[in-house]
Amino acid sequence: MAEKIVFVGGPPRSGTTLVQRILLSHPEITGGPEFDYIPEISRLYKKLIISFHEERINKVTSIENIKFSFENFIGNLLQELDPHSEFKYLSEKTPDNVHVFNYLHELSSKYKFIFVYRNPLDILASMNEVRQKMIIKKIKYKNTALKNVITACRNIHNSLNTGFEISGKHPERICKIKYEDIINNEQKEAEKLFRFLNIENIQQKDDILSQSKLNDKLNYDDVFYSKEKYGKGISKDRIGNGLKTLKKYELYIAVNTFRNFDSIYKEYNFSEIQKNLSWFNIIYAKGYLLLNNVREKGRHYSLRLISKCFG
Repeated sequence: MAEKIVFVGGPPRSGTTLVQRILLSHPEITGGPEFDYIPEISRLYKKLIISFHEERINKVTSIENIKFSFENFIGNLLQELDPHSEFKYLSEKTPDNVHVFNYLHELSSKYKFIFVYRNPLDILASMNEVRQKMIIKKIKYKNTALKNVITACRNIHNSLNTGFEISGKHPERICKIKYEDIINNEQKEAEKLFRFLNIENIQQKDDILSQSKLNDKLNYDDVFYSKEKYGKGISKDRIGNGLKTLKKYELYIAVNTFRNFDSIYKEYNFSEIQKNLSWFNIIYAKGYLLLNNVREKGRHYSLRLISKCFG
């Protein structure tokens, strides 16, 4: 088994797979596609810790034993990715990992973390593409974030808020990577990642992604991933795609979702986007929000809800 595990997380469609491909281009790092279950395992770990402190299970086990057992459990589950202990790091990338970085940080000092973020408008545009492909292929949504623009924006906000908060608290163990920086300077960001992991930045070919061990492990389903897309490598046309493709009411809902998220709101200049939206766009968006609230709450809505939506 590799000496250490690095967990990659961030909002879905934010570039976590791109980061995983860069990591797996290094000869000292192994990994695979999304394992999916680290968040559930981490939440169970936290439940046991809470139960111990509530003196429910303190006569059965200890904090040390809980941590030891879960660290070994996670390591054993991922063992097949490095059965002969040939690598220094094993990278597990699942977007929702970001929601349990704090639990994993507490669980083991051997773990490191990479938080990936991107312009929320571009994330939303990418989610819309996935949703449309799923509709065409008649695939049911497993992730509620894909249900509509409102649930997508909530999911993006929660993931970004969690990532920024935990990376601010523990910068020595959590590396924050911006998708746009990778697109603009792939080599520089690769060096940043390897430096964070304290491994030698070997001289790589110009096309880092072509060397990635992940390329042959991805499930190319033509919904989330396609061979054609990944064959093209890094493309700058993905930056700013949200402004080009999102409907005006979607722009309003997205920008409004982040109105109190200062770092994102300022970094991506959301105030200018909001200024350029017409009153019609805003009223349409608020009507959409109201109808969604009515659907969620059934018949039990009131004038207070209408006032709140249009106030």
